[in-house]
Amino acid sequence: KSKEIDLINIYQCMATTKDLKSIEMINFEKADNNIKFFSEDGKGITDSLLAFNIFTEIEKINKGIMVHAEDHNLTKISTRYAEDLETIRDCYLSLKTGCRVHFCHVSTIDSLEAIKFYKEKNAPITCEVTPHHIYMKDSDFRVNPSIRTQEDIDCIIKMIKNNTVDAIATDHAPHTKDDKDKGACGMIGLETAFNIVYKVLHEENDISLNKISELMSYNPAKILGENKGVINPTCDADLVIIDINKEIKVGKFNSKSNNCPFIGEKFRGSIEMTIVNGKVKFEKGAKNDNR
Repeated sequence: KSKEIDLINIYQCMATTKDLKSIEMINFEKADNNIKFFSEDGKGITDSLLAFNIFTEIEKINKGIMVHAEDHNLTKISTRYAEDLETIRDCYLSLKTGCRVHFCHVSTIDSLEAIKFYKEKNAPITCEVTPHHIYMKDSDFRVNPSIRTQEDIDCIIKMIKNNTVDAIATDHAPHTKDDKDKGACGMIGLETAFNIVYKVLHEENDISLNKISELMSYNPAKILGENKGVINPTCDADLVIIDINKEIKVGKFNSKSNNCPFIGEKFRGSIEMTIVNGKVKFEKGAKNDNR
């Protein structure tokens, strides 16, 4: 389907357990060779023996796992405890098994400190943070992991500056209004990602555009093993053209979903064009622009 739509590069993940039930792991040796990462898709693998066996098998076939760190036994007590405990455990398992682990949407001080500690021990781990976790604080808007505190944001910024954080990713979750009213976690993030990152990192924390490009483009491509993220004749021509002098007001989305807490806010940076493999896929003001 992604080839039919032909707008962006989409990479398919594969589940680590049968039917995503976190009970019985799949046969990793039969996995499609094109798979780059495995994932339980928004769930933590709470059973430590199961996690150890999964990491061991993934390392054998030289693939990676994308981890949503959450010990579900602790979630109702504290989403912070749930994230931190499983992050620490999976850092340790990565070091001991040699499995490549990518931590999705890291949001707490202790999780980031653990990742930094184990990176310094040369564990093969990478991590990302989201735009909403560097912009929002002390909010009850339902996302998973939860919105944290200013102290957590300060730590994320510090960890971006010292290169502990490898990437920024949206954790894009286009739920309907009915889903959100029923308590679904998640928000859309693709169309506001650059604007929020530019505001928080560049305007407020004096982080360079080159560093932002590294976090949002070059490093993600490197983690995936793709020849992208740099303007170079030898690299794929996947580019985003942005006018940083233009102001945008968050409102109408191309996404079918509107579950965004930033509606009505103004940011700098207008996405003017996207180019994939040298071909223009989106141009502002053209027929394919619904806004």
